[in-house]
Order: sequence, then C-alpha cells, then structure tokens
Amino acid sequence: MGKQLKRLCIADISFRQEGQLAQYIVETRLDAADLKYGPMIAGMIVTYAKNFVENAELGTLRKPFTQFSDRAMYEAHHTAMIVRHKVYAHRDLKAGLEFTHDDKELAETYEVRIRLHDDGIGYGANALLPDLPPDFLPSFIKLCELQHTRTKNELNALVKTVRNLGEYSAGDYVVGRDFP
Repeated sequence: MGKQLKRLCIADISFRQEGQLAQYIVETRLDAADLKYGPMIAGMIVTYAKNFVENAELGTLRKPFTQFSDRAMYEAHHTAMIVRHKVYAHRDLKAGLEFTHDDKELAETYEVRIRLHDDGIGYGANALLPDLPPDFLPSFIKLCELQHTRTKNELNALVKTVRNLGEYSAGDYVVGRDFP
C-alpha cells in the first residue's frame, strides 16, 4: 500500500505539472519555432510518460489510467506515449515516417540544412527537430486534468483504507516509514 500511495502521489504532482506547463505554453502563445518550445514540450511529455514507463522502484500506473471512453483522451494519451518513445526519449530517425507536424505533411525529421558563406569560414545551420504542434495542447491539458482527477480519487480511497487498518491520528507521516 505504501508503494501504491507513493506512486499515486507522485503521479498526481506530475499530472498537475505538465498540465500547468501546457497551459502556460497556450496562454503565452509560445511559437513552435521558439527555441524554448521544443524543450518545454519534451519535458512535458517525458514527465507525463514517466508514470506509464517501467521502473524498478514505484511501478507504473495501469487501469484506469490507461483506459479512455473519450476518443480524444485516448488519442492524446496514445500520442504522448508514442512521441515520448520515438521523439523525446530517443531520436528515432524513422519517426518522421510516423510523426506528423500538422495534418498536411509528414515532418522531415532531423533534416539539417547548412549554408556556407563566401568567406570560406562562416556557416549557418538549421535542423528540423520534430515537436508536437501547439494544437495538441488543449486536449493534453484535458488529459492531465482527467488523470489528476483519477489520482485524487484513487488516493482518497487508498488513504481511507489505510486509516481503517490502523490508528492514524491527524498529523504528518512519511510514507513507507511510519505510514502505512
């Protein structure tokens, strides 16, 4: 129960973090061409996916966090997990075949263009790094809100169960040491 309590508390915090970051990107209208956009999206997606990727200590979230009756929520979760694995955690060069920048064309993932200057010394380079488009963010914000609600509900039920198993008065406890 202690491990489950830790997993849910950490997941709850991360769902709120990435939801807030996505909301910030939307509210500030951060352009996808801005150099800060990619790292912010990467951090947001990796933080979300940590809750669902195997680890030795806390384990992963499973049902109900991986089931969705709403198609848009399923798509947001599925997309986040795919781009975590193929774009943000690993620079999968084949990701361009699967990853779409927008509805019209596939991204030319990791295409690098270089311009040499006439002086024989100078150059300029640019690389197309794939990122989720800004129009993904509203559904991702809703997904984070849904997952936060789920963690809150599971935590409430778990804490109630733990309190029924022992004598825990109001106070502060360290999970795994003195609770449960």
